[in-house]
Amino acid sequence: MLVQYTNATTLTLVGGLSGRGIETTTAATHSVGDGVYPVLTSAALNSIPNVVNATITVGFDGAGSVIAAGKLQDVIVPATGTITRWTLLADQSGSAVVDIWKTAFSGYPPTVTNTITASAKPTLSSAVDAQSSTLTGWTTAVTAGDTLRFHIDSAATITRLLIVLDYTKS
Repeated sequence: MLVQYTNATTLTLVGGLSGRGIETTTAATHSVGDGVYPVLTSAALNSIPNVVNATITVGFDGAGSVIAAGKLQDVIVPATGTITRWTLLADQSGSAVVDIWKTAFSGYPPTVTNTITASAKPTLSSAVDAQSSTLTGWTTAVTAGDTLRFHIDSAATITRLLIVLDYTKS
């Protein structure tokens, strides 16, 4: 998205938001050098509707060996929203099952009892990629500051795996 401003207090959002009801917004400004630049607070950014999906991306690298079951990666959720799809991408054809655990920051670390995937875990089966927006049984709500723990339940052949969660900010 490009940002364009026409005076000291009016900010025009160009691209990505055109035609979606947000053309301009008012922001605080400050002077830098000879120009005046808009300053958007986090409150102003959070007030923009859900027109852009966000992603959470985690990678596992077995350093040339098959990724071992039990490997973990933790991520802090940057913004509140709803998970809409998962994607798995591998370096070569193989299989993998990934579980995702979630807890509030104060409850870190998440454990298997905090799973959000129910019985529909992201799964790669004799392929290099897999994707699904069918999240049956999932806890899809995430809150800014939540910790997600990605757990490799099993892997075969794959030495590198990328996991992407798409979500819509609320």
